[in-house]
Amino acid sequence: MRLVIHLCIIGLVLSKLDYYDALELAKDFSQNELERAYKRLSNRYHPASNPGNREAAKNYENIQRAYTVLNDANLRSILTRYGDDMMKVVERHKKTRRNSDEQRTEDIIVKWKVSLEQLYIGDTLQYTYNKY
Repeated sequence: MRLVIHLCIIGLVLSKLDYYDALELAKDFSQNELERAYKRLSNRYHPASNPGNREAAKNYENIQRAYTVLNDANLRSILTRYGDDMMKVVERHKKTRRNSDEQRTEDIIVKWKVSLEQLYIGDTLQYTYNKY
């Protein structure tokens, strides 16, 4: 039982992405070092350069994710303060917001005459329209 628990904990620790290690950078990197490391590693692990290699594809995804976070000052400060778990929450929130924006439809504008009395008493009116 202890072995299984330890393996699960080790798996959780290893599954976290170290953004600096993914790009082989020190914590006090410069913007120029970030750009060079990103270009070098993304070329090395790009799926087109390594067809069928799942490990290279996973490394490429990690490099993309690390570059996105470390290149953005706001995301990097969140990472420094709160760690990888908060970064996952931020990414999930961004995806949710992006999906909700895509599902939004155009507004429908309808000219409708109502009396002041209907507005005042909060009268309920029905309107039917055809989508197409």
